Amino acid sequence: MAIQLKDGFKGSRMIVLPTSVQKEMERGGVTSLLHVTDIGYFPHARYHFRQRSEGVDQYILIYCTDGKGWIQCGETKHILRAGTFFIIPPGMPHTYGADDFDPWSIYWIHFTGTLAHTFGDGHDRICEISFAEDSRISNRLDLFEEVYRSLEAGYSKAQLEYSSAALFHLLGTFIYIDAFRSNDLMDESGYSSIIRCRHYMMENLERKISLNDICGYLGFSTSYCNALFKKFTGMSPGQYLQNLRIQTAAHLMEISTMKINQICHKVGIEDPYYFSRLFSKTLGVSPSEYRKKKK
Repeated sequence: MAIQLKDGFKGSRMIVLPTSVQKEMERGGVTSLLHVTDIGYFPHARYHFRQRSEGVDQYILIYCTDGKGWIQCGETKHILRAGTFFIIPPGMPHTYGADDFDPWSIYWIHFTGTLAHTFGDGHDRICEISFAEDSRISNRLDLFEEVYRSLEAGYSKAQLEYSSAALFHLLGTFIYIDAFRSNDLMDESGYSSIIRCRHYMMENLERKISLNDICGYLGFSTSYCNALFKKFTGMSPGQYLQNLRIQTAAHLMEISTMKINQICHKVGIEDPYYFSRLFSKTLGVSPSEYRKKKK
């Protein structure tokens, strides 16, 4: 019979929260929304094997950073390699283990709470985290350490609540990968360009601004400007400016008594009918309905 190990790997780390602490976290506050019950790291975990015929009560995140392994849920067997993760849902019978020849290194977390489904549902499949310049792998692992160390430090109310707050951020890096990558403020030149451009747009909101105006102000080509905005905002410069106009218009409706046709000119839109359609499309209600609701 092949060797099968649950834990005890050289260099491994793990924390299993006492049942009493878990029950305390379920009672209310931020910890009841999302919290860890078990957390650990197994490096080069040769012979790692777990089988749970009835599953567990929590979601289980398994993030492979090196080597490979497998997870079987029901009849389907999934192969995890470096740069992939998988979330096993609660109550799902499962078996998993390291590859015999190239054993995986994995970060793993059991998590639960009333909002756990927000992060867990729909990820019981191989999810890729490609290695690239903007992958921010080290930032994600730093967040894992933040959760781990806060629990390692003890089970005071403050430590438990902080671990839950950090867990929200950590799980978000898996579920909202594109947003996590685009928010890499280490790219100071790109990020500062967006901030400068926003200031330029706000200063010139009452007049028509073209893409050429924006590119000229930043000193970038059209293609680079589009790529920059897409990376940091998820939209084109034109869409960003459009959203800025509507956000400003909504703000003016809240703080002033200006008429709607005055406000649309104030944000650089000359046609009141076009303004109304754009406002409704962006915020889901017409300008007059928005103002009525706010009052």
